[in-house]
Amino acid sequence: GNVDPLTKTIEWGPSTQYDRGWFSAVDVDGPFVVEAHRSLSKMDKWTDKPRPTRLFCHLGILNRETRSIAWGESEKYDEKGKFPNIAVSGQIVVEVHQSHKENALWYHVGDIDAEERSIAWGDSRKYDLGRMPTMDFQGQSIVEVHQSRKSDKLWYHVGTVDAQTRTIAWGESQKYDKGYYPNVSITRITE
Repeated sequence: GNVDPLTKTIEWGPSTQYDRGWFSAVDVDGPFVVEAHRSLSKMDKWTDKPRPTRLFCHLGILNRETRSIAWGESEKYDEKGKFPNIAVSGQIVVEVHQSHKENALWYHVGDIDAEERSIAWGDSRKYDLGRMPTMDFQGQSIVEVHQSRKSDKLWYHVGTVDAQTRTIAWGESQKYDKGYYPNVSITRITE
C-alpha cells in the first residue's frame, strides 16, 4: 500500500494469497521484499506426533505503481524452527529463529539473486539461548533482541554481518529490561 500523509490513510493494493504457513515475517529494502514463515505442522502417521516445523522463505520484487509483489518460488531454508524473523539490507538477508524443541536461537545470512528471485543461504548457526528473537540490520550492523528462556527478562546482541562468509560476529548478550515479545528496528548506525 501507499501511505497518504495528509489523510493519514493507506491506499492498499489487492489482497493476494502467495503461500500457506504460520508466523510470517516480512521486510522491504528498495525493490526487494523478503518473507519467512513456518510450515504447517502435520502429524507423522508412524509416531502420531507432530513433525518438526520447517522454515520457508520468498523473495519478491515490489512494484510500487501497481501495489503488487512478483514473488519467487517458496524455498525451504531450514529443517526445524519456529518464530522466524527476517530483514534485508541491500542484497543481503539475515534471518533469526527459535529452535523447534529447545530454546536455542539460530541465524542464517543469505545473498539475493534478483534475477532468479531467490536467496542463497549460508549455514544455520546457533548464537544464544532464548525465545521469540527479532532483529534488524543496516549495512553490516545488526541488533537482535529476545526473551529469556524461562522468565520475562529481555536481552539484546549487537553484531557485524560478514556477507562474504555469511556469518555474524556477535557481541555479548546484554540484559536490558523485562517484558514479552520484543521487537526492534534500526534506522541509522553512527560510526
